[in-house]
Parts: sequence; C-alpha cells; structure tokens
Amino acid sequence: MLNSLGKFRAEAGVTLLELIIYIGISSIVAVALAGVVHSVTTNHSTNQNRLELKQEIQAAMNMLVRDLRMAGCDPNTEDDAHFGLLSAQPQSMNFVSDFGELKGDTTTTIAGVTVTTSNFKGDGKSNSPGEDVTYFLSAGSLMRRAVYEDGLTHTETLLENVTDLQFNYRLTPTMPTATISAINYVNVVIEAESQYTDRVTGNPISIRSSSLIHMRNKTI
Repeated sequence: MLNSLGKFRAEAGVTLLELIIYIGISSIVAVALAGVVHSVTTNHSTNQNRLELKQEIQAAMNMLVRDLRMAGCDPNTEDDAHFGLLSAQPQSMNFVSDFGELKGDTTTTIAGVTVTTSNFKGDGKSNSPGEDVTYFLSAGSLMRRAVYEDGLTHTETLLENVTDLQFNYRLTPTMPTATISAINYVNVVIEAESQYTDRVTGNPISIRSSSLIHMRNKTI
C-alpha cells in the first residue's frame, strides 16, 4: 500500500526541471503577448492622431472651398476684371466673396476639438458692404482674415503646423495661368504636421491634401 502511494506521489509531482521549462515557456508567451498588445496600442494611437490631423486639414479646406466658390465680381472696379480675385500669390490669396446675412454661430466638436463657425447665408451677389476675405500663411499657420457686413475685420487661425501651402492658379483644370483675370480654377495644396509623432517610426505625423476649386461665379 505504501509502495503504491509513494509511486502515485512520484508520478503526480513536478520536478524542478519541468518547473523551469514551464516558467521559461510562460515567459516567452507573456513577452510575445506584451509585444502584440504594445503594437496594437501603438498603431491605434498613431491612427487616431492621423485621423484628427486629417479632420483638421479637411475643416480648413472646406472653409476655403466654400469662400472661393462664392467669390464674385470685384465691386471696387468698374469693369469687374478680376472676377473676385484681388491678389493671387503662391501662399496668399485675397478675393471678394458672397457672405450675405449673418445667421449666428454654430459650434461643433470633432475628435475633441471645438470649432466655432460664423454662418453667413449668401445673397447671390458680392457688391454688399465688406465681403473681402484673405487666406495667408503666417508663422506656420493658415490664417483667414475677413471683413463681414458688420464692417469689422475678423482674423482666425484655421490650421496650425502647416508645412506647405500652395495656391496654383489655372485657366482650365490643367492649364496654368499667370494672368489674374484669366483665373477660373484654383488648385489648393495643404500639408500639415501633427503635434504627435508616429510611435513606430518616430517621425512627425504628416498629411497632405489638395483640392481643385472652380470659381463658379466666373463669367468667362
């Protein structure tokens, strides 16, 4: 009976060698799982930061597209030769846009960022008082300066950490022009960096966006 019990205990016990092997395998599995969890977390964080930057760039682009599409004839010239465009530079642009009547402010929150937008309902013409808007690059930020119908100048920062801003002026979608009166399209290129870095590469997160805008009020 004792022999049988001793034999049973010997067979059921764990030797030191087996314990060492078990701990070694468990450690390898734990390290592998930790690596997977870290990779998933890192990718999620990078993708989230990239998405936030993309939304910020798109919001700035949407504002610019809206203004430029509403650009009308310049009320300051008798022949309206500039068709809304007063100045067309590689990194700045000044034009007359159809703002219309102020309908109040709208506040929206995107990815934790609160944006307040003044809502103006266009009246279909650009000869009302103060419908002048300028987009320009200043200290790495895309700025928008506008004179509304209240006669006051409003300057706001649309996008920070801008690494590239290009306004390319065209007669047709594919034909560039250096003559301001011949501009029918504006190709806008915006590139910006996030305040965060890619946790995999260590490089700043950067996104480039472009849009070809048709000045729809252009008559020729």
